[in-house]
Amino acid sequence: AAVLLSTAENVSGSGITELNSWGEDDAVIVGGNSLQLEPGISDGDFGLLFSLNELADDGEVNINAIHYVATDLTIGGSNSITLNKGDVLLSLNDDESFGGGSFSVNKNNVFVYRPAGTVGYDVGTFELVLDFDSPGITDLDLAFDNLTSISLVESQTNVGDVTISQGDFLFTSNLDNNSVYLFQNSDVGTGTTPGDAEILINGDDIGLTGGINGVELVENSINIGGQIVNSGTILIATGDA
Repeated sequence: AAVLLSTAENVSGSGITELNSWGEDDAVIVGGNSLQLEPGISDGDFGLLFSLNELADDGEVNINAIHYVATDLTIGGSNSITLNKGDVLLSLNDDESFGGGSFSVNKNNVFVYRPAGTVGYDVGTFELVLDFDSPGITDLDLAFDNLTSISLVESQTNVGDVTISQGDFLFTSNLDNNSVYLFQNSDVGTGTTPGDAEILINGDDIGLTGGINGVELVENSINIGGQIVNSGTILIATGDA
């Protein structure tokens, strides 16, 4: 098991032997045989999966939200998109373009980056997945400027007394930075992302302060760093968002 993350700012002098610095454009992976979670000492091997600055036309990217696709699946309706294991879903802090303008994305939308081939993420393709500028979007909970985290539901999962379907999304945003939202969409793609959002977790109700800026749904029970994390668990990162 491993954890994929990004940070809001560039990091230098991290004190981590194998990765002393990284940028706000970097997809950082934490895993390896030394991965260990609390209680006790948190540990793991840090590395870079890819750097978006090397792919963006302006060379200046800030990743807001990131999700690693762990299974092959198809999401959406008549404009469905097939996602492959190893794809990465992203949302950015600013409008960006890639490939000399061949792909452009607004800062509040979600796109997939698919590596080309099997040797790494240095080269790949892009496709828009969630277009929150779609005319079918009317829910005021979706009127945010930036996503701060995103998690694709890759298989139907029970979270407490709520059943979440494959193809739904969990997200956090700057509109309400202390809640986790469930986005149930009937389709995907440019101009065709209708759907509604509702609060799944209100951080105020469970004593969280400082904002939620990372979310990941555990669909299947898994051993991560020596700890069993059960199906239906939602992992969150907190801090100023």
